[in-house]
Amino acid sequence: MEKYFSESELILRPDKSVYHLGVKGEDLADDIIIVGDPDRVAVITSRFDSVRFSTASREFCIQTGEYNSKEISVVSTGIGVII
Repeated sequence: MEKYFSESELILRPDKSVYHLGVKGEDLADDIIIVGDPDRVAVITSRFDSVRFSTASREFCIQTGEYNSKEISVVSTGIGVII
């Protein structure tokens, strides 16, 4: 696996998850919906067929699941999104 960050730039927990999020690469889908309000994550994933991963830390809430045979992650930022 190619490293994208030096160890000083990306602090990992002993299980290799990102320190402040508790998430690993395999916990996320290729397609991600980004929302501002953490409460919106559960509103969106309540429509999913299943949720296989869920974590929350402060304003960051992440859930990954399946909707109509498509894997999707929903991630909150706590501040909204500018596109």
